[in-house]
Amino acid sequence: RTLKNQIGFQFLWSMIDEDPTTRNRANIATIQYYRFLKNNKGQIGGRLNYAGRFNGTGIQVEADAYINHNKKYTSYINVGVANQVVFPELKVVYSLYRYFPNRWEGEIGGRLWTFPNFNTNAISLVGGVARTYGDFWANLRAFVIRAQENTYFAGQFTGRQYLNEKSDFLMATFGYGNSPDEFSRNQILPLNLGSPTYNIGVGYQKVFVYRNTLGIYGTWYNQRKN
Repeated sequence: RTLKNQIGFQFLWSMIDEDPTTRNRANIATIQYYRFLKNNKGQIGGRLNYAGRFNGTGIQVEADAYINHNKKYTSYINVGVANQVVFPELKVVYSLYRYFPNRWEGEIGGRLWTFPNFNTNAISLVGGVARTYGDFWANLRAFVIRAQENTYFAGQFTGRQYLNEKSDFLMATFGYGNSPDEFSRNQILPLNLGSPTYNIGVGYQKVFVYRNTLGIYGTWYNQRKN
């Protein structure tokens, strides 16, 4: 109620339809905490991801920060470390956001992952543009990924329709390729990069009883093996 602390829980349920068995499920449970800084300076927090698998238990610890430098620039920083069962051993994320007149936004940044169990490191550049039209927000992002001595590309469109004075929203997403920011699948990024992939998703977020927030999202992927 002080609007300074936020705790959240998430559960991701994923299944590959070729063999709907326990071994092909990719569930991840998450608990996270954010602390909102004074004078609208941003927020800092952390996240613990748990992924039980038939070959062991994956644990990932992440540190997050959104820093508002001024009215025009915001930085997003994320660092994650994990054991080598499910998640990348190291993940480093940085994006710089620039706010322009007429409700335009720009993003530029980079990503780094290390996957010792796949003997692979991956780096990526990301660029994005967003625009607000009344209660509708649209965002387009593109990724150039370098891994395994090859270059890959991915793109993602996200649209949100805000409701109830922008406290709630409906969301739709469309994408091509294997985006490094797709949390549900990036833990096996080296296996997915070379496979042509399409995705479509929908979601809804609702704020109720003061500051409680409930969100539900679903995404369907079509991936063709090489």
